[in-house]
Amino acid sequence: MSREIKLKKMNKSHATIYLVSLMGGSDGEWTKEEMRSALLLGTLKSDVEEAPDWGDKVQSLELNETSAIDILNQESKEVQMQCLINILTTAFSDGVLGDGEKTVLARIMSKLNKGITVKELLDAQKAHLDSLR
Repeated sequence: MSREIKLKKMNKSHATIYLVSLMGGSDGEWTKEEMRSALLLGTLKSDVEEAPDWGDKVQSLELNETSAIDILNQESKEVQMQCLINILTTAFSDGVLGDGEKTVLARIMSKLNKGITVKELLDAQKAHLDSLR
């Protein structure tokens, strides 16, 4: 099966779940607080509902960092931003943005093709969190 066909079987929700879990584990462990934050403060809950087979995709090695980035690079800037907001919310959930988390965030942002800046991301995350209050 070609790479394009495999990517078409996955969507932005698969990509978001994978990258959020990658961020969650980037400092050594994905804590309950990080999981809770991702589900309650981001859109991860709806992503899990839209991609119930994401775990199978990871186990089959179809879903990985490269395929997640490829999927997101086919999406709009707004979709990429929402994914990054989820990733950043997960990283900040313990109150500290550690070195491993900074590295993962920088790597993901550098591979996305819509040119989202750190300032844009921080402003969008603040607006998102403000909207939840």
